[in-house]
Formats: sequence, structure tokens, C-alpha cells
Amino acid sequence: MTQEHPTTLDAESQRLERWFLLLGELSDCLWHAQDVQSMLRGFCQLLVDKASYVSADVVVNFNGVNEQFSASLAQISSSHPSLASSSPVNELTIALQYAERSLGELRVRSPHDLTIGSEAFTILLRLAEELSTALADFTHTQDHRSLQESVDIFALAVEQSPFGVVITGTTGLLEYCNASFTLMSGYTQQELMHLPVLWENSIVDGAVNPDTLLALKIGDHWQGEILCRHKNGQSYWERQIVSPLHDAEGQMTHLIAVKQDISDYRFQLDNVEQALLLREQALVSSSNGIMITPSCM
Repeated sequence: MTQEHPTTLDAESQRLERWFLLLGELSDCLWHAQDVQSMLRGFCQLLVDKASYVSADVVVNFNGVNEQFSASLAQISSSHPSLASSSPVNELTIALQYAERSLGELRVRSPHDLTIGSEAFTILLRLAEELSTALADFTHTQDHRSLQESVDIFALAVEQSPFGVVITGTTGLLEYCNASFTLMSGYTQQELMHLPVLWENSIVDGAVNPDTLLALKIGDHWQGEILCRHKNGQSYWERQIVSPLHDAEGQMTHLIAVKQDISDYRFQLDNVEQALLLREQALVSSSNGIMITPSCM
């Protein structure tokens, strides 16, 4: 007995050391993988390669489709003959879930005792919890990345829009404008920052009523055509649509305006109207009778 006791302690020490090394590698696999697929493949491979499991499978539901990631002793027994075993094989399936959300399941086959309460069962249960947490974290990260990509695309769409886009605070002072608006007005964003750009550069008094814009409700908008002045002093016509932005409580947080330079259209319209007015005045003031008849064929 005195000779077996050190041997037993040594064996137990080696066993614990192997488990700690395995847990370290599994932790590294779970939290340092570049993507969820490589994480799951690596997790299964480690259970077989380092923990002597006959096979390990993880089934995860991605967007309504089940995907399986597997590793088995047969795949690596040629390079690890010591893992081959004729011992009875036990099977165990553990549900993977996080915050009552079902993520999939972990299936293992092993010569170890996998009954409830056994050491192997307790360790696998802990590993399944770690795997579930890592899966949930990866899913959250992917959702965050998808959201960030959507935000990035939206930001590019606003910045590169051919229409001027202006965002102000609740008092109408500029917080953002895109390149199209700076080109339209001739001013830089820094020059316009914290100025009431929705009505400040209007030439026509009363064309925009600040109180009307600041009183807009959810679903409301204001639209109109304004004669404005460019930084170089020239006037130009601008059509703008102003809408309010509200938070979840319904409180207005910002105003957003989409602006378009319609100078060519308005000046052409003014020229046509002026020409028609002159023609009408000429007709009225003419001392000669004028009769308009159909042309003869």
C-alpha cells in the first residue's frame, strides 16, 4: 500500500494536469477563434484528440438551418494509435442553451463513464456551458457586425447622396451636412456648424417659419422652395423637405432635411413667366385690333 499511494497521487496529478491543459486549449479555442465555424470544428477536434473521446459532434441552428461540426477517432487514429480502444463506448447528448435560448446540442461518444453525476459528465456539462456562452457571444458579435455594416452603408449613402442632407438638433442648429450640401451652399461644414441652416440662408423673409419646423410631430414634414444665397453672394433656389426624428418615447431629438438645387428649373420658369407677362401686356396695350384665326391649308 505504501508503494501504491505515491503512484496513485502521481497518476491523479497527471490526470488533473491533462484536464487543465485540455481546458486551457478549449478556452483558447472558444474565445480566440476567428469565426464560429472554426471554433466549433476545433472544439470537437480537441475533445477527440486530447480527451480520448471516440467522437464529438456539435449541431447548431444557423438562421433556421442545422449545421453539424464533427470529429471522430477514426479520422486521427492512424497518427494517434494510442487512442484506439476496444472498450465499451458510452454516448451522451447535452443541450446547448443560453439564457433559456436553445442553441443546439453537443453529442459525444466515449469509453468514460458518462452517467449523471460522474466526473466525465460534470466536466462535459461545464464544457457545454462554456460552449453555449461562446456561441451566444459569437451570435451577438455577428449581429453587431451586421448592424455596423448596415450603419456604414447608410452613412455612405447619405454622404454620397446627390441631394443635400442636413441634420440639426431640436433647435435647428446644424450638427451634420453632407458633401452635396456644402457644394450647393459654398460653405464648409465647419463654417455652418451650430447655425440654423434650415432658414438662416433664406433670402425671402418668412419663407421658412422656424416655429413651424420645431413643432413638427411624428409623421409630419415641411416642404417648400426657398431662394437662398450662396457663399459667393449669388442667389439660388433650393427645394427642401424637413422631417423630425423622435426617440422611443416620442420626443423629438433631431430634424433632418433633404435639399435639392432647383435653380435652373426656377430661373427658366421665371423667364417663361416673364415672357408670358410681357406678351400679355403687349396684347393689352396694343392699339390695333388683333384677330387670331386658324391657318389656311
